[in-house]
Amino acid sequence: MGMEERTHFRVDQNKRIGCGNCVNVCTGMVLSMRDGHPEMKPFERFGWRGCWRCDRCIAV
Repeated sequence: MGMEERTHFRVDQNKRIGCGNCVNVCTGMVLSMRDGHPEMKPFERFGWRGCWRCDRCIAV
């Protein structure tokens, strides 16, 4: 199972506005913009050097 499935990171294309705020607030720096769409970079573990599961990306 990939990390994206384990984090349940999904982008509702009908709600996103392309502002990049989700990338800016990502504590683990695992989000990036690709062709105007946020995506999760591969990472090996949760916590340091990975997703912190803080949900800041979802909040913005």
